[in-house]
Amino acid sequence: MTWKLPTVGECVAAVSAAFEAWFPGVDARLARNNLGPTATVVGGAHWQILARLAEIADDRFVHRASPRALLMHGVDLGIARKGAAAATGRVLATTSGAASIEIGALMRRADGTRFRATRAASIAGPGVVAVTVAAVDPGTAGNTAPGSPLVALSGLTGEATLAVDDAGLIGGEEIEAIDAYRARLLARLAAPPQGGTSSDYWRWATSVAGCTAAYVWPRKDGAGRVTVYPVFDGTRSGGLPTTGDLAEVRQAIDAVAPSGALVSVAAFTPHPVAISIAGLSPATDAVKDAIRAELATMFVERSRVAGEAEPHPSLPMRATPFSFPRAWIEEAINRAASEARHTLAAPAADVALAAGERATLGTIGFV
Repeated sequence: MTWKLPTVGECVAAVSAAFEAWFPGVDARLARNNLGPTATVVGGAHWQILARLAEIADDRFVHRASPRALLMHGVDLGIARKGAAAATGRVLATTSGAASIEIGALMRRADGTRFRATRAASIAGPGVVAVTVAAVDPGTAGNTAPGSPLVALSGLTGEATLAVDDAGLIGGEEIEAIDAYRARLLARLAAPPQGGTSSDYWRWATSVAGCTAAYVWPRKDGAGRVTVYPVFDGTRSGGLPTTGDLAEVRQAIDAVAPSGALVSVAAFTPHPVAISIAGLSPATDAVKDAIRAELATMFVERSRVAGEAEPHPSLPMRATPFSFPRAWIEEAINRAASEARHTLAAPAADVALAAGERATLGTIGFV
């Protein structure tokens, strides 16, 4: 039977009842006596002890542990919480004459976010020179759209106009959310290391900052071979990893994978799903925005990479044959705040995915 923590009032009432049981004839609930205040003090202290015991009891289990205790569980399991990461990329310096940028030069975005040059660069005359930079402070705030202007604060000799290149500044990550960390620890307990199973490759891939999921296709290219498809939802458009992301995941896996394993780390192929909604009521901008938000969340939470691996109930990270259900799209639209009625015109059926594909949110039309 689950033990229920009593309320403070219940603890005070229990102490009052104890006084009356041990001292027949007294009434601990009278307004003018010293037993009432005593019962309040003792009952409050009793509740504090019980509350601490309840916390200790919860902290024994990963699925109920407090954040502080969860970190200690992670230490015991050898799984660290992923830290924050700084955004990186290149800035293009357009000059009218000779200019140089020192390593460590500081630059500032319009909102005050600062970046530091990680390599020196120089140009002998008018032109454009690329400078690699990293955000001074880790976190998603450093992610910057292509073409964003920057201003040099220090380390620039000469004159130059600074702007982020076409790839943007990417890779900024917040410290891993406690619920995501808890999920990784629970997955580790459910599937202990076994020297190269699908769950091992999932765990190794998702240990990389920003990698929110990974799908494993054992023996895709023959015996002894395994292909891993990492997913970077939240920091990459559609969750699609960059070349640098793939290299980082490959490095993390190579450090711990069995020596005989032939591992490939590949980017999945996005399969945009165009959605057409007819007869929306009420057809207000607020309702449409709510629908877009619900669909975006649903695609992140439920999309997976399809493959031809054999399904296994305890290995959900395998890239198995998969079609994206139309019903999930209906469900997400129905969840949108204030949505009363609609007809899902497209897709007309479940979306079939080829091996290596992952469903992503395409265009949303309201007709």
